[in-house]
Amino acid sequence: MLTITLLLASLFTPVDRVWLGVCLAQEMKADWQQYYELIADEDDENTEEMELIYDALSEAAAHPININAISREQLEELLCFSENQIEAVLDYVGRYAPLRTKVELLMIPYLDDARRGILSCVTYLGEAPPKPMNELDSIKYDNARTEYQRQYNQQAERAEVVTFARIPFYSRKGPYEGSGIKHWLRASYTFDRHIRVGLVGSQDAGEPFFSGKNAAGYDFYSGYLQLQRYGLLKKAVVGRYRIKSGLGLILNNNFAFGKSFSTAFQNNSVSLRPHSSRSESNYMQGAAATFAFSRRLEATVFASYRLIDATLTKDSAGIATILKTGYHRTASEMRRRRNASQTSVGANVSLTLGSFHFGATALVNHYDKPLVPYAEGSSLSYLYKRFYPSGQDFWNVSVDYGYRLGKRFRFAGETATGDSRQMATINSLSWLVNSRLSLMAIQRFYPYRYYATMGRSLADGGMNQNESGLYVGGTWTPNSRLSVMAYADMAYFAWPKYQALGSSHSFDNQVQLSYKTAPHSSLTARYRMRMRQKDSDELGELIYKDEHRLRVNYNSQSGRLAWKVQTDVSYCHYNESSWGAMLSGNATYRFRYVHSSIGGGYFNTKDYNARVYAYEQSTPYNLSFPSFYGRGCRIYAIAQTKVLKNLTLIAKCGLTHYFDRSKIGTASQQINSSSQTDLDIMIKWNLK
Repeated sequence: MLTITLLLASLFTPVDRVWLGVCLAQEMKADWQQYYELIADEDDENTEEMELIYDALSEAAAHPININAISREQLEELLCFSENQIEAVLDYVGRYAPLRTKVELLMIPYLDDARRGILSCVTYLGEAPPKPMNELDSIKYDNARTEYQRQYNQQAERAEVVTFARIPFYSRKGPYEGSGIKHWLRASYTFDRHIRVGLVGSQDAGEPFFSGKNAAGYDFYSGYLQLQRYGLLKKAVVGRYRIKSGLGLILNNNFAFGKSFSTAFQNNSVSLRPHSSRSESNYMQGAAATFAFSRRLEATVFASYRLIDATLTKDSAGIATILKTGYHRTASEMRRRRNASQTSVGANVSLTLGSFHFGATALVNHYDKPLVPYAEGSSLSYLYKRFYPSGQDFWNVSVDYGYRLGKRFRFAGETATGDSRQMATINSLSWLVNSRLSLMAIQRFYPYRYYATMGRSLADGGMNQNESGLYVGGTWTPNSRLSVMAYADMAYFAWPKYQALGSSHSFDNQVQLSYKTAPHSSLTARYRMRMRQKDSDELGELIYKDEHRLRVNYNSQSGRLAWKVQTDVSYCHYNESSWGAMLSGNATYRFRYVHSSIGGGYFNTKDYNARVYAYEQSTPYNLSFPSFYGRGCRIYAIAQTKVLKNLTLIAKCGLTHYFDRSKIGTASQQINSSSQTDLDIMIKWNLK
């Protein structure tokens, strides 16, 4: 393996060879969260997808994957790797396994620093499965494979139980029907790689617990049973699950494609996974199964029935709005709790012939009450809802397709229609210019009369309707130190949008540069410019809302100490100009079984339009990406220790203090204080 390492190192540039030599001498052990921050998208519209990725990485970090036996399914479940990156990892591991050091990840092409770091943090160097031998050694090979599979299955058996509570040192105005403590329970058990069961119970602050309408305890329960690799059965989930087919044009409640994750966009295979998060929206309840009749032909069927939260019309005969917050804290929120139902059935068939891929999806969706999003005679401010889905029964069909020319070019797309009698399409083309440069273009066309009640694909407006646009992006890694990621997205909305009474445009551009100043230090700069047309003070006149955000941070690690300093600057011009800035930082110290972190920052913004976002370290399965506006400071501290061999205790205390107000929040969320302090406590039990 050392010979292979030196041979491959000779293919690097002189600068890279020196850099590789330094890294071979010092292999850094880092936290996956510092790499997750590089790909996190600070946008209120992408909170759910960031939580899904955070949950997936938290679970992978708790149960690391053997890099020498890693599979396509395991890489896909991490949600942040593109098809080209997945294939590059599998090709390298298949050719050079067993890997003896994580430094070899530097030699895998198409991986940027963030993905390479994440892969390093959620994998371990285990034994490689035996490779095929000649026929004379067939008996020896079969025995070795059987023994490896037995050990592999034993290692795969694992259990995890996590309990969490957030205790507030303040009270909100309310009135709430429960206490102010937020708490949840998460448990899962995996048997020999074939069977997995899980249960989640969740309670938001203010919701009743073992009282009122929650006599059974938690306000939200989610359970599942997953089976995989049983004969023709590739995967099946009974209970609550998420599913995506094609590019998500008509069916996707699994993962919404944000612009920062467009690299993972071209995966048009069916993705089926249990719903193991605490989100009370965008999941299905029932059963789904994927059957692999051969390596080329697969079929997926699913059926779902679930209760949903809704705001009903005045006569309670129709659904005005489907609610997705999951909050049931007050009497009015309780009245909207699961007062409607949704039934869905469908199927997908996919076929791969050499470099070609073909797929077809059909689904039917039924609500027990008709959707009535727009009423004739409504004010002009609600005109954007005019062509939202209305009625009780909906259907959609789509075809997805793809073609791969060698390893350099990849084309993927999906075209759909439905009871709207309109046709929508989305298509992408990627080009791997070389091992250091990749480019992608995505075209989309969603007519304003088209709708898909269960579709979520790449969109600037948040839904697959009333939008046509073009996205171009790329990643360039000229050497092992520097990585550049950039995209530009242009969209046109023919029909009025929310706060835009007329046809409008939007432009979204971002560039991020990451530079390793030393083997254990890096400097990252990200700039985003976003322009959207909105209503002005003059009725019927649109003006651009210009937003500019700049982030610069420096990360460093020395021995057991890791630290970061960061500066965020925001500027917004919409009728008037506003500025904002935040200076923050954190430090983490690791000593055997004890990890401790402390962080904080000072922020000063003119108003909400100039708000700043600050990702901060948190406990597993709890994404913390708060936004701040006004003038104040944020301080937090985290301590983690192993109480027993398989028992971990984590505590986090956070304080936000405002200098420009005596009250925080409004209405029922109001806190009659200028400070807000929370204590998080988590207990994890792992059986590997």
